[in-house]
Amino acid sequence: MEKPNYYAIIPAEVRYDENLSPNAKLLFAEITCLCNKNGVCNASNKYFSDLYGVSTISISKWVSQLVKYGYVETRMIYKDGSKEIKNREIVLLLGIKDNLDTPIKEKFKDNNNITINSNTDDIDFDSLLKWFNHVTGKQIRTVADKAKKQFRARLRDGYTKADITKAIKNCFEDEFHQAHPKYLTLEFISRPDKFEKYVNSSSAGISKEDLAASKRKELLKSMGI
Repeated sequence: MEKPNYYAIIPAEVRYDENLSPNAKLLFAEITCLCNKNGVCNASNKYFSDLYGVSTISISKWVSQLVKYGYVETRMIYKDGSKEIKNREIVLLLGIKDNLDTPIKEKFKDNNNITINSNTDDIDFDSLLKWFNHVTGKQIRTVADKAKKQFRARLRDGYTKADITKAIKNCFEDEFHQAHPKYLTLEFISRPDKFEKYVNSSSAGISKEDLAASKRKELLKSMGI
């Protein structure tokens, strides 16, 4: 396991996420301290439980929160030729790993305020794609250049990376997209009007009447009418 860094990174997305318990946020910070340059932490639940004086069950719950809301993912490493677990890796998502090798003076500003890279164009699209596929159940392999350009524009508009994940989640839960998943794409979500619509409402879907009309239209089309 890597020697812990002196500083921890707690981005705004984590600090202000009301879905996370305070202890889960603290654990996220500890994970960043223990990550290698690739954003991978090999510390076990037992390590964290000894560190904080709590049960491994508590640690497991905190890790589960971070996984559920898209801040980390876990990977099991098995011994060769068997199903016996050799190690568990915790992988940082949302571009945090890109900052682990950044000089301290570039990571931290204004005394002890903790921040991530302030460059608004700094989006880890590989992690964003993993989050999108995790939420939607899709298996998209790449992020189109047009979608990348539009997401970067949304950050320049003043939105945050947390807003991006929120828009994806709200769009996925929308009634229309539940019925028509083929229209749920990163390019669609990143459009200015669509992004604003889904980031500002947890019930941004079309009305039930419109949804019913859409279904009737598809039915008539399938019947050749």
